[in-house]
Amino acid sequence: MRWIGETGDPHHPGRKHISQLLDRFYHDGPKRRHLCFVLELLGPQVSAVAEQCRNYRLDGNLTRRVSQQLLYATNHVHSCRIAHGDIHMDIVVFRIPELAFQHAIEDVSTSLIGKLLRIDGAPLEKDLPEYLVKPAEWAIEILEFVNEVQLIDIGGCMYP
Repeated sequence: MRWIGETGDPHHPGRKHISQLLDRFYHDGPKRRHLCFVLELLGPQVSAVAEQCRNYRLDGNLTRRVSQQLLYATNHVHSCRIAHGDIHMDIVVFRIPELAFQHAIEDVSTSLIGKLLRIDGAPLEKDLPEYLVKPAEWAIEILEFVNEVQLIDIGGCMYP
């Protein structure tokens, strides 16, 4: 992500469709040290929205916009001499505009948290978390707000 920010053309039309690294920091957890990335709040995956639609398909106009923006994003990544190699609907997410931001925060704040337990009752291995957080689910009504997508998961890209 940093490579794209440093080498990419800031005026390329696909830049805004690539997840940008806002900040990063280390967090010393109870088990080990973690590198944390700060990204903008993004909405649901395209695949999750499609699953909520009739016949598991996005509206034709929305599909064209998503496809065009994904092509811009891919072109921008390629202009930085990077090959993605694994683009699919799970790593294309909708950007949530300011208008829907408060609704998104309410959804995230109601996420379920569950304690992680082994079936056999044995203690957890030291590298496992003590609990899991279920991702927020987005209501189909969010579709009225979505208009732009971002390509995420740049970590698996092939660099020069």
